[in-house]
Amino acid sequence: MKSYNYKHKSGFQKRKQKEELEKERNKLTKIGLFFQIIPQEREIEIELEQESVPEATVGSSSSLANASPSPSRNSNGEGGYLEERDSEAPAASSVACADISGTNSNREDENMEEREIISVSTFHEYPTDMGHFPESLDSNVKRYIVSMGSCKPTVPFPRDREQDNGCFTTAYYVCKTKSGLELPWTWLCYSPQLNVAYCEPCWLFATLTWKTNNWQNVWRRIHQHETSTAKSCMCGI
Repeated sequence: MKSYNYKHKSGFQKRKQKEELEKERNKLTKIGLFFQIIPQEREIEIELEQESVPEATVGSSSSLANASPSPSRNSNGEGGYLEERDSEAPAASSVACADISGTNSNREDENMEEREIISVSTFHEYPTDMGHFPESLDSNVKRYIVSMGSCKPTVPFPRDREQDNGCFTTAYYVCKTKSGLELPWTWLCYSPQLNVAYCEPCWLFATLTWKTNNWQNVWRRIHQHETSTAKSCMCGI
């Protein structure tokens, strides 16, 4: 078994060791104080910065209030007029875009309907027959009808038993004067689809359409319409 001999320190050695411990303790104390002082100084700087921000905000807000036509203010110190104007701008632009898109959509639908009406009529033997078109006509459809020419068929016409087998004839397309001169009724047309005689200018441009299938009195009705004011105005167009 080993034995350890403990050497007692002299008084000089103990005093020296105590002095060294005191020096080390003083160093640690200074270091601790240094790290405590730095956060305190940083906090003071932050507080100063925070105190300076409201002053700048108040100054800028007052200048905005003087420049703005509205004296109202919001919680952020900014003019309420500017905020209201900015909030309304997107709403107005969105409404304008919606109106434009809606208008374009309606135009596309109308153009498609016009193309369908015209394309369907071209498959018929008489494409400008009034019976192939709806009551309301668009200007493009009217131009198409005028460019294709009037519906004046010359085929045999169906007879009506209830009118003593009366029917339309090609003789109604012309008017014989007292001197024997034949003048065409340019406005008179016949619809094989509806089996009626009608005035094309009135159909296209007037609010009321003249048409008849009274074959027993058709001559008289044609002459009456020829001299009528409404027909004269429509043919003048």
